[in-house]
Amino acid sequence: MPAVACRKIVRTLSAQHAPRPHLEPSPMNTLQRTLFKILPRSWFAAIKAESRVWMVRCRCGFARSLWEAGGTRGKNAGTAHWLRRCPQCGQRSWHRISRNASSDRPPPGA
Repeated sequence: MPAVACRKIVRTLSAQHAPRPHLEPSPMNTLQRTLFKILPRSWFAAIKAESRVWMVRCRCGFARSLWEAGGTRGKNAGTAHWLRRCPQCGQRSWHRISRNASSDRPPPGA
């Protein structure tokens, strides 16, 4: 196929399928980027909000949101454990994943 025809096809395809604007300023891992690309925006926003409520906690007391740790969690209950290296103490240990204590309370008026 001649180069001119290839360029014309590329131009046509790129004009029809404009890239989706990148709405996420923070870096995401592969799973999070994949979910961002394939899920409807409302579903992705719900999963991201839910994942930010879940906390990953080390025995030393260090805690961060599951989303920041590179995980996702939606419509889940209970606790889970990850074998990870803690960025604060540097020890490799089982980190507990559980809902943030403030989010366990029912909303006011409920």
